Amino acid sequence: MYVFDTSSFSALFKFYPKIFTSLWDKVNSAVEDGHIISVSESYTELQKRDRDETINEWLKVNKYIFLPPNAEEALFIMNSLFVVKNGHFQTLVEEKKRLNGGVCADPFIVAKAKINQYCVVTEEFHKPNAAKIPNACEYFSTKFCNLEQFMTQKSWVF
Repeated sequence: MYVFDTSSFSALFKFYPKIFTSLWDKVNSAVEDGHIISVSESYTELQKRDRDETINEWLKVNKYIFLPPNAEEALFIMNSLFVVKNGHFQTLVEEKKRLNGGVCADPFIVAKAKINQYCVVTEEFHKPNAAKIPNACEYFSTKFCNLEQFMTQKSWVF
């Protein structure tokens, strides 16, 4: 099971469904089989971006894969993710979003993957001492990869 970050959906959406039909056939099959999920906060982030109508329709049809956090995931965020390393990973929620009440999917992505032992798919890179998704995944022994690695793991070839 893979938990997609907003950044990976954004990268995927660059491959237009009407043009890259074989890719989207595989994506849709993985969604239908339950191999691709995400979090509700990611859906909100994606809706705020200007997308073409085909992508907007895909999001509406597949809204069910964007899951809210369960109680265990919420507790993990509050009692582990935001506490360890003197609150270092609290900055997964950018200051601008904290001050303006914006939505940030990152802590929910990490929690969903950690609690359920899933793999995160993100386009973020590990940076030493940073509060990025790969850093949090590494700290909490949670698998992560990028979109290309995901496609390789699924043996997708086009």
